[in-house]
Amino acid sequence: MNKFKGNPVRKHQEVDAKNKQTIDAIYFGVWLNYWMETLETHFTGERAALAKNRARNMGTHLFLKIIETRST
Repeated sequence: MNKFKGNPVRKHQEVDAKNKQTIDAIYFGVWLNYWMETLETHFTGERAALAKNRARNMGTHLFLKIIETRST
């Protein structure tokens, strides 16, 4: 299995900086909705629920890290 290599927090911070710090919670909400729709289309059960929960946590974490960078 291929593992992700990189730093998603840093990448999101860079994208936010390039976009003049305009990324807001709405963008993460849109991404989360697409993700949920995809999961519901293709998966069910405990694994789907776990993936949804992890996506919520990931989106929250990434957005908070973007906000932290703005205030430094």
